[in-house]
Amino acid sequence: MTTRHLLLLILLALFMRSVSYAQDGISCEEAYGMAVGLYADDRLFESLRQLDSLTSVCQDDHGQMARVLFLKAVIEARNDSVKPMRRTMERLFRNDRRYVLSPYDPLILKLPQRELVFDTYESLIGARSRGPGLLRKDHGQWRAGIHVSAQRAALDLGAARSVFADDELPAYEGGYGWEAGANMEWDVVPNLAVRASIAWSELDYSAQSPTVRYREQLSIVPVSLGVKKMFWAGAFVPYLLVEGTYASMVSADAEIARSGDGLRYLVPRSLDRSTVRADGHFAVSGAVGVGLKFGSTVLFVEGRYRHALDDIDRFEEVYTETELLTNYYWMDRKTTVHVFALTIGVQYVLKYHAQNRIHQ
Repeated sequence: MTTRHLLLLILLALFMRSVSYAQDGISCEEAYGMAVGLYADDRLFESLRQLDSLTSVCQDDHGQMARVLFLKAVIEARNDSVKPMRRTMERLFRNDRRYVLSPYDPLILKLPQRELVFDTYESLIGARSRGPGLLRKDHGQWRAGIHVSAQRAALDLGAARSVFADDELPAYEGGYGWEAGANMEWDVVPNLAVRASIAWSELDYSAQSPTVRYREQLSIVPVSLGVKKMFWAGAFVPYLLVEGTYASMVSADAEIARSGDGLRYLVPRSLDRSTVRADGHFAVSGAVGVGLKFGSTVLFVEGRYRHALDDIDRFEEVYTETELLTNYYWMDRKTTVHVFALTIGVQYVLKYHAQNRIHQ
């Protein structure tokens, strides 16, 4: 018989067992009560078989599953099956990470193997006198969520050129904005994940002199792929993130006004400047953050710097618009927009590691 055939037979047996419970109308709690009765009568092997069947049937009830697994571990300890007992205790913690075992639990209070069971429990949770414990902490293998950011633009500028000799060159300043998006993370190995994200980003910058006021609002869609390395500090999970980003330009809306030069007064004018802006630009990012898990939900806060690798202008010659030149005496400078951001987000754990939080 091949391994595949054996596996199919096992799955069929488990399925038939679950069907028989459903047909008989026996709940997991009632079936567990039968196992307890068999245990009280010292019919250990029969009780163990009953419990083995319940571990595949009662998975939706975590409280009942904890009772099933603990009684199973106690019987295995009584049978001196140390390795199966430890595996069952580990499975108990995969079912409920916050499970608490009292040394005075009635099932182990007079058990000759009481110390063995309780020592296994303490080795898993990491009692202070026994080191950090054997539980591998993680925030799940597959996480997905949303985030929002407050951000500030930082500018790199090309050479300044004056259209009107008497004009003072405008001073540029990065503005503020926001970003909202969705992200997904997959642990390649525990505590090392690949993150992918997409967002909508709004950011502006301005330039001002005694005669000209200019402001431009950029709407961008950044798509990022990166690597996240997590560490552990108790319940908190600090992490480092490195990303590559392609930021697609959606729109560039500007407003310009001119006055105070003794020649003319021009009221503010709104302009669509997307035709002279690049379709997008590449960037690299670095972030430092910290996460905290509540149940299957992970909250995180991170600070990020996104360094643009090219400027936002479409053409090598930055001036193309006659109206801005002749009416407002305005000429663009090459502008590269970097971003500082503070992000908060929430993720939901879609899938846990096969050996959820546990290693030896």
